[in-house]
Amino acid sequence: MTNSLRTHLSRFIQVPNRENWENILEISKNIQKSSLKGQGWINELDLEKSLSKQKFLAGKGLRLLDNEDIKEKEAAKKKVRKIPQKINRGDDFLNTSVLEISGCGPACRQKLEEVNIHTLSDLLGILPSTYIDLRQITPISELQEGKTALIKVEIRSIYPNRNRAFLTASDQTSKVKLNWFRIWPGFLGQLKKGNTYFFWGKPGFNKGLFNFSHPAFSSEQPDGFVVQYPKTGNISQNKLTKLIKNALKLVFDNLDKIQDPLPVHLIEKYGFPSWHQSRKIIHQPNSDISISQLEKLAAGDHPAFKRMVYEELFYLQLSLGLKRNSNQKGISCRINPEHQKQIVPVFPFELTPGQKKATAEITRDLAKSSPMCRLLQGDVGSGKTATAFVAAAQVMMTGRQVAFMAPTTILANQHLHNLKIWCEKLGYKIELLSTEVSPSRRETILALLESGHINLLVGTHSLIQERVRFNDLGLVIVDEQHRFGVEQRARLATKNTHEIPHLLVMTATPIPRSLALTAFGDLEQSIIPDLPPGRMEVNTTICKTRKQKINTIKKIDQQLAQGEKAFVVSPLIDKGDELNRIDIKKIFTYLKKNLNNGKLGILHGKLSFREKNKIVEKFRKGEINTVISTTVIEVGIDIPDAGIIVILEADRFGMAQLHQLRGRVGRSFNKQAWCYLFQADNPTSEGKKRLKIIENNSNGFKLAEEDLKMRGPGEIIGTRQSGAYGLKYEKLLNQDKFLDFLINARKDAKYILQKDPELSHNYYLKQEVEKFDPEKLFGEESG
Repeated sequence: MTNSLRTHLSRFIQVPNRENWENILEISKNIQKSSLKGQGWINELDLEKSLSKQKFLAGKGLRLLDNEDIKEKEAAKKKVRKIPQKINRGDDFLNTSVLEISGCGPACRQKLEEVNIHTLSDLLGILPSTYIDLRQITPISELQEGKTALIKVEIRSIYPNRNRAFLTASDQTSKVKLNWFRIWPGFLGQLKKGNTYFFWGKPGFNKGLFNFSHPAFSSEQPDGFVVQYPKTGNISQNKLTKLIKNALKLVFDNLDKIQDPLPVHLIEKYGFPSWHQSRKIIHQPNSDISISQLEKLAAGDHPAFKRMVYEELFYLQLSLGLKRNSNQKGISCRINPEHQKQIVPVFPFELTPGQKKATAEITRDLAKSSPMCRLLQGDVGSGKTATAFVAAAQVMMTGRQVAFMAPTTILANQHLHNLKIWCEKLGYKIELLSTEVSPSRRETILALLESGHINLLVGTHSLIQERVRFNDLGLVIVDEQHRFGVEQRARLATKNTHEIPHLLVMTATPIPRSLALTAFGDLEQSIIPDLPPGRMEVNTTICKTRKQKINTIKKIDQQLAQGEKAFVVSPLIDKGDELNRIDIKKIFTYLKKNLNNGKLGILHGKLSFREKNKIVEKFRKGEINTVISTTVIEVGIDIPDAGIIVILEADRFGMAQLHQLRGRVGRSFNKQAWCYLFQADNPTSEGKKRLKIIENNSNGFKLAEEDLKMRGPGEIIGTRQSGAYGLKYEKLLNQDKFLDFLINARKDAKYILQKDPELSHNYYLKQEVEKFDPEKLFGEESG
């Protein structure tokens, strides 16, 4: 049994059936019981026959695993000899072991597996880094500096010097120098004076002679092209070239066994070559290929390359679609869309067009019997919380409960402040559960929650702890968390005996569309692109010189005298060993001396929650008018009348973070706000570029696209693979083409899954799709 107990328990919660329960019983025989609770749970498993009770026990098992009352035994490591797959079934051919390829023995296989190449398909999925056209011999007199060329010359002299070698050679037109600054054993035995050889590479020109450094060479004229590959583990270029050549031979010797996994209608729709033709074109271009077609190959603009990109995106979208379908299995609460008319009047404002559109999309999902999984994106101040509350209220009107989770206690308190007003208007009870709640109050809240007397519970991820039990959970809202793990979702499902709750994930950090469709493709998406009317754009200014900064502080002092409030953001709490940096203490000392009208307070992550809350409340009431803080204010601080923010050493911050910090001001209607970006003394060129983009742009979605161009997708979503998106082939396309391909792949995947939701009628396609694991692709942080 290869899957863990945790996996089987989570699976049973989502799909409770006899087969899954028997798997749990089987694997539970081999677990360690580290407490009486664990032993009691084991005893209960064998006796219980009721499906609903079994589901409860599965949830209890997850909690016992978390508390280490039960532990899974580590399997003894055995050396198992891997048996290569035999080429006797067509459906196995693309996944044939590399051991079946001529020239690949166990040692070679191990080297390939170290770089995640296990099969014939994996090997032929390596893309060339460049193509060298060697169909024509170039006379030395016609060489061009820096342009790859093939020459045929006779060796005139050889000068070895320790581990270096310098040769002169000539043809009928001129002389050339051939230089090696590091040679390998046996090198000198491969070249003999007076013999003729073929050399190729990029020539340089020095002191009236062309010269080649480390050229490739052969005693026979190369056959048409030399295809060069990127460094692949510990496999040499020559070895890799031979392996790929032998792999292609194996393919064309077994064409009757190949089943193209890509549906025929898609191959015809996009004009792609077949699976085997595309690999042949990429690795062994025909000798009569035109220069223009070769240039397309080298640029990754050939249909064969485009097929590789499309395949990867299509398989990924199918994998995400299968995951989305799996998440939506089961029954969830259905709302009455008519209830929305009773909810909207609780707001002291009218919903924006963007909010109305997002609300309609969410309402359609909630009205279905299957669980909603939706990502709600909106810029800072766009009204995501109000939109989420419409969903929450509709669920509460069915008699069910809502969990509202935030990443920090400060943000949870901020949400409570707004949600409580709206809940009270509708007659619903709301509570906050956090580490700051006293033990006695916590027990009261938990009892009221389990009995169904609390309709909406706000808190951090502590809401999924064992002691937190809902009476009937219908909706989970997760704020400022791009992903919500499968196991966490399974634990939430245990809090209901018969239904899986809906899921709404919110983020105020706009995600570029290509990233959203790639990394978050298993969630349906809603976007609030607009801001409420009356919100004025924050006036953003870069302050570079000392004089500009001093004048800005003087201006702020005058504004404070007129009742304004200001944030001053420090990059550090304590500068430590970075003597040339500034920290909160130094800033406080300076501002206390230079802000005559300033009433200062300090806010940072090392303060306790009570201390932070005290500062925030004093700031809200006006007892403090200037808060000196770290980026702890980035989310969760909503002071509508704060109109100034100064960000020190702003060029050291990322673009998304700067935009979030700027979003702390300008939250009042028809009131101007200011953001001052103080540049560090020695900014990097990238830092200066970021500040200029922020100064000239206030739209979070446009900034996200600019951020994508500057940093690349890998840094934004935390990927660790070779491709920026965690994909191998997306680097072949520019950003716009990549998005076009991605959108088409998503549409095609949806079409396929509508007709065949589990790919049960697309066996060969499913084989390829199962290779994709989005969680591994995007890293653990993706959930």
